[in-house]
Amino acid sequence: MLAPRVALLVFALSAVACGTRRDPDFCCSTEESCAATGTEVGLTACTDPAAPVCDDDGVLGAARPRTCIPDIGGTCSVQPDCTTAERPYCVDNRCVQCKVGDAANDCTGTTPTCSPTTNLCVACGGAADCIGEPGGAVCDPGTGACVECNDAADCTDPSRPVCEAHACRGCALDDECASLVCDRDSGACAPADQVLYVDGAAAPGNTACTRAAPCATITAAIAAAAGGDRTIRVAAGTYAGALAVTAGHLTIHGAGYQTTTITSAAAATVAVTGATVDLEDVTVTGQLNTTVGVTCTANGALRLRRAWIRDNTGGGVSVNACGFDAVNTVITSNGGTGSSFGGALITALTTAHPVRFEFNTVAFNTSGSLIKGVSCSAVPVGGVRIRSSVVWSELGAGAVGSECVVERSIVSAAVTGTDNIVTASPGLTAITGRPMAGSAAIDHGDPASTVTADIDGVARGAAPDSGAYELP
Repeated sequence: MLAPRVALLVFALSAVACGTRRDPDFCCSTEESCAATGTEVGLTACTDPAAPVCDDDGVLGAARPRTCIPDIGGTCSVQPDCTTAERPYCVDNRCVQCKVGDAANDCTGTTPTCSPTTNLCVACGGAADCIGEPGGAVCDPGTGACVECNDAADCTDPSRPVCEAHACRGCALDDECASLVCDRDSGACAPADQVLYVDGAAAPGNTACTRAAPCATITAAIAAAAGGDRTIRVAAGTYAGALAVTAGHLTIHGAGYQTTTITSAAAATVAVTGATVDLEDVTVTGQLNTTVGVTCTANGALRLRRAWIRDNTGGGVSVNACGFDAVNTVITSNGGTGSSFGGALITALTTAHPVRFEFNTVAFNTSGSLIKGVSCSAVPVGGVRIRSSVVWSELGAGAVGSECVVERSIVSAAVTGTDNIVTASPGLTAITGRPMAGSAAIDHGDPASTVTADIDGVARGAAPDSGAYELP
């Protein structure tokens, strides 16, 4: 007769020794139970829905220990007989965890599905098991939980196209989009079929501006847009030559304001006339002492996002009878003794020309006239509001025009507006205008603002910094 320990080993894992047969009902749900077999067997779960409970000690009715059996739960005749929160329902005279089709959502986490066989909560097996589940409509095969997404294909909301940790969110980086264009304001990726691509290293003869065959110049992409509503994705590099946009709505989207530069020796490097242009993630700089960085005229509209307008000795940005929307933009070292303005000139506006100027840094600009930073003239009363920005001049007075209304900003002289800090030393680094430790800009921005990140993608805190940068 075999010794009891040897007999148990033969029962549990005879197939391991002989390679021929294994008891399909064997289980051990605790390390102690597994160790009692006298073998190296690890935890072994019951996988048959009809026998999901491991009777480790043989006290639940199994003929022998460590056998999978049907879940008997507590016995009941009516539902009030089931008095525990873990087994609140009476089904077939058993107290069970859940009822199939019940709207109470008793099954959650990694066991989100009610088994129709055992009325126990089990892992999901597919999307059909996740219909109506609060965790999401997609089954995660790794954990058995119902989740919002496994990959980007499950994220069908255009404003939340990225799947991260099984949850959909808006894009934050261009590389998260198949089109290489992320609209950080909305979180949506630009549709690839609406994007024209530019790469300075491309063959000059390319005219379709596809991702596979990009155009070599931005001018070629503007021509390909043919006055329509298109996005031009510009690869890293320096692009020489003036840009003129006279029709349509173009978004000129660079690879980053520190890597994509547009420059020219023309009267204006970027000239918008009666059109709508969005400049994103680019630097615009001039080559002559008469060059203005960006101009907008003739009832067009100009939008700046994460742009750097610098070293344009004719002036930074000139907006004349245009809508103007600038956020997270740096305007530095523009103007000269012969220029009529320094950082930005905003003039000849009506109520048909909305203006947004928020979280921008305007510093180290100069001009031959009084206003060195932002000049507002011939605008509706209160029509140009500068919010949560830095508008500062080394010369003190003359950084902001009297028709601008300034709020929660850092300035170099008293201005019209409220909650501003007047300082002769704003604590900015030269050239870029970044705040240093102890800068007056730190924590001075509007906490109610909807701008959630700075020019570099750094998250704005509950008390955001004034200006384009958020000090980490």
